[in-house]
Amino acid sequence: MKRHVYVALLVFLIVFSGCNKQNSGYYGPVYMPYSYFPVYPGSYWKYISGTDTITSRASDTLILFMGDSLPVLDGDIINHYQKWISYGLYNTGWSTILSEHVGESFGIYLGDPRTYPVRKTTRVVQKTRDNHGDSILVQKTVTYSPGPYSVPLREWAYQVYKKHVGLSLECGIDSVTKDTTYKKYLYKYFINWKRKL
Repeated sequence: MKRHVYVALLVFLIVFSGCNKQNSGYYGPVYMPYSYFPVYPGSYWKYISGTDTITSRASDTLILFMGDSLPVLDGDIINHYQKWISYGLYNTGWSTILSEHVGESFGIYLGDPRTYPVRKTTRVVQKTRDNHGDSILVQKTVTYSPGPYSVPLREWAYQVYKKHVGLSLECGIDSVTKDTTYKKYLYKYFINWKRKL
């Protein structure tokens, strides 16, 4: 009798685990988006910049990458507040693109650092609330030219990230004249909270 119970239990576990894997389709730990960058599969963000409309879109499904199930945003593999950067066969690896810690700085190369060592450095300026009481993060980015003194280029950029929304505003400012060189603001978005991860 005990043997039949063990066999039935074993068959149940095999069938149940097989169905579970078949339904999910993912075989690594599942990525869970962070609050200020909710890149759930099937989500999108639409921006206006001058007369142009720009759409940023998350992949419809997660992909298996280095053992984790991760989303893709506009061609970039995203893991929380980092994205994977590669130039052909050369990988720079995970690079931070956002942080919730005021004062933290992080950098990213704008091309293959072996041939184009221009980089941008971002610093979290403040974490506050907007007029609606929603939590926001503000980051300032400065691009540096190559060379032994790493001279800042003329344009700065500010990004505003709204909690549970993502990037809501980005603007470029000429660091010498203080003129606004471009502005990109969010006018429509959809966060696919119900999408199973």
